[in-house]
Amino acid sequence: MPQGSSNAKVQEFATQGAKVVSVSYDDPASLKSALTGVDVVLSTLGGVAVGAQPPLAEAAKAAGVQLFVPSEYGIDTEVVKDGIFAGKAALHTKLRELGLAYTLVFP
Repeated sequence: MPQGSSNAKVQEFATQGAKVVSVSYDDPASLKSALTGVDVVLSTLGGVAVGAQPPLAEAAKAAGVQLFVPSEYGIDTEVVKDGIFAGKAALHTKLRELGLAYTLVFP
């Protein structure tokens, strides 16, 4: 568990057996290290943090992750690709360029 973490939910996940690590989305080596041995990345980044998904995807590919599920969970961004959704469309392009399998979820 990250040292000094006082987040009750983080502590609860850790007591249930989750491996909790702190990473810097600006540090590719930190991300790759955290993702080594992981088969699937399920991103739930929201708001401004969705901008961290491209480096997360790159680190996932470098770490050997088999499937990347980007934070979507709304409008079909395979159809709507402009305005606030342009970043998601760019991420889809990045995932294809990386050759990283991905799944989009549109509830």
